[in-house]
Amino acid sequence: MRIVGICRYSLLGRGDWHAYRGKTDAEVEAVAREQAKLLFAKDRMNARLESFEHLTLASLRAQTDQDYTFIVLASEMMPKIYRDKLLSLCKDMPNVLVRFFPLSNAIEAQAKVYTELGLTYRDTVQFRLDDDDCLCRTFIQMLRYHAEKFDEPLPFAISVSSFLYAVSGGSGKGVYDWQTPFLGAGAAVWHPHKSIYAFGHFALGVRFP
Repeated sequence: MRIVGICRYSLLGRGDWHAYRGKTDAEVEAVAREQAKLLFAKDRMNARLESFEHLTLASLRAQTDQDYTFIVLASEMMPKIYRDKLLSLCKDMPNVLVRFFPLSNAIEAQAKVYTELGLTYRDTVQFRLDDDDCLCRTFIQMLRYHAEKFDEPLPFAISVSSFLYAVSGGSGKGVYDWQTPFLGAGAAVWHPHKSIYAFGHFALGVRFP
């Protein structure tokens, strides 16, 4: 069983954001172009690249089990300076793959990378991770251990429910121990033919063992 992580890195296209609901393809493109101005603003991108380097990638480098694939789904609309920086951050991590897409949702983009790599949903346990989240160093090891306890072909979901949540400013500044099963960060699923992004992350623990 292969373990595959999926990260949406400012991927633009029809998705689960409310602004895309009920829109035509032309309207989706217009919304995405407006959204791109916010997503790719200099200050935001510098902050996201920094968090991706020092949180997300650092935690992947630290994994006790390095037998995983981590797929970063990004937008072709991302300015070249940030595309080059993103690729540079990942270049010495052979199990981290960055792919850029035209307007696309995460499910479609993931399917294309799976086809490219010869992967199938049946053969992979998927987990999701945002570009400002990180994992405990034994995450992959734990995920593999628990996934091997389930019997196929019934779909199943796995969550590590203890989170450290950091607030960097404002009245709530601090670090919190947050017990929240099936928060998006690290939520995992095995399903024979569907992407993890086909399900709301909080729904995983309700729909599947």
